[in-house]
Amino acid sequence: HLLSQIDPAHLATTSILKTEQDTTRRAQYVVEHARRLGSEFQIAPAHIVGGNEKLNMAFLASLFNASPGVELVAEEGVDVVEEVVEEGA
Repeated sequence: HLLSQIDPAHLATTSILKTEQDTTRRAQYVVEHARRLGSEFQIAPAHIVGGNEKLNMAFLASLFNASPGVELVAEEGVDVVEEVVEEGA
């Protein structure tokens, strides 16, 4: 659902992600398609595979910034939780 909102022109496909076993190659595919979708964030596949949480979150944010029309769609059985961070906490 999210990919169809980020990529309404269907520039990226996820079929390779289901068949490719090499995580680095999968990450390379994700990086290449992010560029096609308009993300200007530079991230190496090794950072994705290594699980660098801050870089991965920034990369995800860049995808959302490249697709400003993404809408939150609540699915049945999925609770949407809003986190409130108090100043000084």
